[in-house]
Amino acid sequence: MVDMYHYRQRKFEESLESSRTPPDTGVQGSHSNLALKNLKTAKTIQSAESSPDLTCALLLSSEDCDSSGHDCTWCLETHTGLGACMPKEVADNLPDWSFKCDEDSSEKYTRIQSTNLRASPPDTGVQGSHSNLALKNLKTAKTTQSAESSPDFMCALLTSSEDCDSALDHDCTWCLETHTGLGACLPEEMADDLPDWSFKCDKDSSEKYTSIQSTNLRVSAARKLQDSENVIIKDYMNAQYYGLVSIGKPGKDFKVVFDTGSSNLWVPQKGCTHCGIPIIGKKEKYDPKESSTNEEDGAKFDITYGSGSVSGTFALETIDLGGLEVKGQRFGMISDAGGLGVGYTMAKFDGILGLGFTSISIDGATTVFENAIDQSVVPEPIFAFYLGDEEDGELTFGGYDESKFVDDLHWVDLMSATYWEIELDGVSVGADDGAIQAQTSGIVDSGTSLITGPKDLITKLAENVGAKANIVGEYTVNCDDESLPDITFTIDGVDYTLSAKEYVIESGGMCLFAFMGLDIPSGPAWILGDVFMRKYYTVFDYKQEKVGFALAAK
Repeated sequence: MVDMYHYRQRKFEESLESSRTPPDTGVQGSHSNLALKNLKTAKTIQSAESSPDLTCALLLSSEDCDSSGHDCTWCLETHTGLGACMPKEVADNLPDWSFKCDEDSSEKYTRIQSTNLRASPPDTGVQGSHSNLALKNLKTAKTTQSAESSPDFMCALLTSSEDCDSALDHDCTWCLETHTGLGACLPEEMADDLPDWSFKCDKDSSEKYTSIQSTNLRVSAARKLQDSENVIIKDYMNAQYYGLVSIGKPGKDFKVVFDTGSSNLWVPQKGCTHCGIPIIGKKEKYDPKESSTNEEDGAKFDITYGSGSVSGTFALETIDLGGLEVKGQRFGMISDAGGLGVGYTMAKFDGILGLGFTSISIDGATTVFENAIDQSVVPEPIFAFYLGDEEDGELTFGGYDESKFVDDLHWVDLMSATYWEIELDGVSVGADDGAIQAQTSGIVDSGTSLITGPKDLITKLAENVGAKANIVGEYTVNCDDESLPDITFTIDGVDYTLSAKEYVIESGGMCLFAFMGLDIPSGPAWILGDVFMRKYYTVFDYKQEKVGFALAAK
């Protein structure tokens, strides 16, 4: 990771000087930004007598569920406390970390229709986590005698939001539990008693979710269902890309840069110095005492990036990547981040999650993604980036999203399993013979904002496009110049071209040339950072040691 210190600093100063609060990204302390995906589609239910699914769904208590004589089991969603009777074939696909399916649950919870729902949170001292919210009965369900005579019962039979909203003969409404994405059709009188902070009951939810009976659950067990998982990547002014990772039990969310240019995970720990300013750059802090899954390691953690260093100690924890749970992960608890300077203090992210190879990991710590592969958490040893352009993007673990790119992926073998380093046939500018360099190398680095190259070559490149150097080593161009030439990276015989629109970043009336000179001793000549990855969807194949490129769908 090479943090563009001056570029980011100017971005932050600009936002402060204009007294404009950065847009609310909605990332901190929220799982709602993790991309949801249907993992199973429910079968159409014809009748209560003929469908085991519906038979289970009709049972409103754990006692009736356990004694039904059908293949039903009572399942408790541990995060919200919602219980439901489900067919065992559905229960078998639920993730252990989020669902508990056994008879022990019967003493605590009733079905979602009986509204044994959480109401008020105790003071847990854990910011950004709803998992410790206390349960409180908001209303006791009436005993259901038959499907025809009970509005409650009829609402419970409707397994999609469309059917729920169109049930004109019954007062039903579709309710979405905003933290987990679980939906259910409830009688309106019951929905009125649900807490607004946790439930959304309206027709707008119908475009996103189906009911709990149809098992549109945010299931993280990709190894069971052979499905990939997505993490929303937030975009701050095209200068910082970050997403959520949850650490510990109960999980605490941290905003991290998913960095293919490094291999370690770290976040600031409680008591960390030079770790943000509460009013401006507040950072979430990890407290080992608050997690039941923390294990001491004790080894020193020191890592240096292009922008500076951080230090602390190693520990072991359970990590959640968009619903994929990795256990026993070594990570850095940072006690001092002063080496990163104001660039980190003012940054939007809390820490860094490296997606490089274990071979370059500090202290040989196995990377998060390699552990995910070894623990069979992901169906394929692949992850892929779709970076937004002033909008949210997506990081897919366990596969790639064909809807995010056009044409076919072009695969390129790595030079070695260290960085994601590839051979470059050449770098050129313009349509004529504007060769800058031939037969060189570069790394694909999601943690670097710009594109970097050897200082002398960046100077030559800047001269070719008419860019002028400023006092801090950056280059600017005339914002009104529409004749700026294309810049092309030729990789494995294929040209990857950036137009002026893609390599010029406008900021406060100034147009920044998105290339920076950086000499890396004994390292790759070029770094293809976010400027390159914004245009080209990039797939990283960990086992085959190759990367794939395709034009991103915008």
